[in-house]
Amino acid sequence: MIDKCLISAFVERWHRDTNNFHLPIGEMTITLDDVSSLLHIPITGAFFSVNIFNKDDAAELLGELLGVSLAAAYAEFNLTRTTTVRYSWLLDIYHQRCADQHWQMVARAFLLFLVGCTLFRDKSAFAVSFAYLECFRDLNSCGGYAWGDAALAYLYDNLREASMDQTRTVSGYLTLLQAWVYEHFPALCANCCRLSQIYDKDYPRAHRWKPKQDKGLVIPFRKALDEIDVDGICWTPYREHRLKRPFEVVSLFKGWIRWGSKMYAHLPDRVLRQYGHVQTIHGSPLEIVGQTTTPEEMDIMFMQYVVHVVDVGAVVHRPADCAIEYMDWFRRISHPYIIRREPVY
Repeated sequence: MIDKCLISAFVERWHRDTNNFHLPIGEMTITLDDVSSLLHIPITGAFFSVNIFNKDDAAELLGELLGVSLAAAYAEFNLTRTTTVRYSWLLDIYHQRCADQHWQMVARAFLLFLVGCTLFRDKSAFAVSFAYLECFRDLNSCGGYAWGDAALAYLYDNLREASMDQTRTVSGYLTLLQAWVYEHFPALCANCCRLSQIYDKDYPRAHRWKPKQDKGLVIPFRKALDEIDVDGICWTPYREHRLKRPFEVVSLFKGWIRWGSKMYAHLPDRVLRQYGHVQTIHGSPLEIVGQTTTPEEMDIMFMQYVVHVVDVGAVVHRPADCAIEYMDWFRRISHPYIIRREPVY
């Protein structure tokens, strides 16, 4: 269950240029480490491209990979008016292939359904782009993709869109975002979630949480975030989970992650306290723009991520430690309050 008001309170603090939330205590964001810890999906591997197909090519691919007739494929595309397929239709195909014992097609249908409902959920909430099916052509190699990076890039993309005035909804894997909020803002979320009684420590951390009923009001969350201090935040919530999901160096990669042709900057140097290190003043996010021209070059840069990890600097003595000048600098360049504040004379 998604708490729409809680999510909205964070969406309105999203900064498109830096891919993070601006709060009175500084910057925070969902990182590759969060994805790994919360979801237990790979954050290393190859990026994948999402090709754009016309209906004729899409229908042929559905026939090749799912055993769907051309007539059935065209009928589905005519219903959705795009090259998406409804979840209900995909579920029918899944059961048909089970009955036929075409197990590779069964697996492809299941995986397409899964990523459409989770990592790449769109605003329609009833259909998935069939283009992801291409990722499951070779079932032996699809596990080699950096699914976590793609999911994070897709979430960044949707947060970017949702932060605009004219946008009323947000998509992407909101379970990831909501679990991230639960982990890092325990005081804020004390009344909107509880720990699951059946959670097993071998499970992804997102399974720890059971949401309560959405109260339907965003203003209390907005006010609480405007008033939050460093003691209201758990900066490094996964310490006891490291035995199950060790920290990966790629989480410190500073550069581009991509979902299909869309690329987004992953900037861990802006949220060093989330890694247990002192936050310092960082450079402009535009610094990495000049490093990239093509998806192929982005892929090479990511595969060589060890060359592009940030210098984390000093370990914190207190969880919220930052350089002396950091907060003054941050308040000069940001506007971390949502509710209008009365001037002080």
